[in-house]
Amino acid sequence: GDFSPPFKMVLIPTNRCNLRCVFCPNSLPRIEGKFKRKNELSKENWKRIVDEGLKLKVCEWSIIGGGEPFLRKDVVMYIVSKVKKSSYPTDVEIITNGTLITKREVKQLVTLGLDRILFSIDAPTPSIHDSLRGARGAFQKVKRTVELFATYKRILKRRKP
Repeated sequence: GDFSPPFKMVLIPTNRCNLRCVFCPNSLPRIEGKFKRKNELSKENWKRIVDEGLKLKVCEWSIIGGGEPFLRKDVVMYIVSKVKKSSYPTDVEIITNGTLITKREVKQLVTLGLDRILFSIDAPTPSIHDSLRGARGAFQKVKRTVELFATYKRILKRRKP
């Protein structure tokens, strides 16, 4: 009989992507030019959405994409920072291809206490992964990002993400 707030928010900052994955359902719409930055929500709108979610005490936050969320780094980093600094326990995850995250952002995400980051890796070898992802060097970039997270978790003595 009591009010039950939403438990989880799934946020999609963009449908644009820096890769051309052969299996992606959004590849054709991207080729056709259907996903444009100018048609995405502004950072100010994302701030309002996050504030509304925090007022409702949403516990789980999932930042994913029909594209690569880190094409909107400003939005992703804002969401994680704002939610992890909330006055109640939260769980925040990001799903990414891992190719656009900088060393600075890795350190910041570890420091903020991001709960999980899931990397899309499709093969154990660079050649197969890069072929599936439609981009040379994608495997090495995501591998470097994973290694940076391991390094900063060790340096900062954190268990997460």
